[in-house]
Amino acid sequence: MTYSQIKKEVGNTWAFLCNPEYKNGVLKTAELLFFDENKAKVTEQLKKHTKGHYAMVYFGEVNTEQAYLL
Repeated sequence: MTYSQIKKEVGNTWAFLCNPEYKNGVLKTAELLFFDENKAKVTEQLKKHTKGHYAMVYFGEVNTEQAYLL
């Protein structure tokens, strides 16, 4: 699925993706495995997969007035 297809499917939630492909640091395509508003539920799904390439992405709006620590 493309980024826009995933965004349309999941809305403003967390998503667990398989085989994400990036171009210039931007997500282009991936296989959607699971999504939920609750980040903890998505993290639990991530723990079940030990082999492969995965990503956990937030598709909601980011508050530009807030500082985030990574």
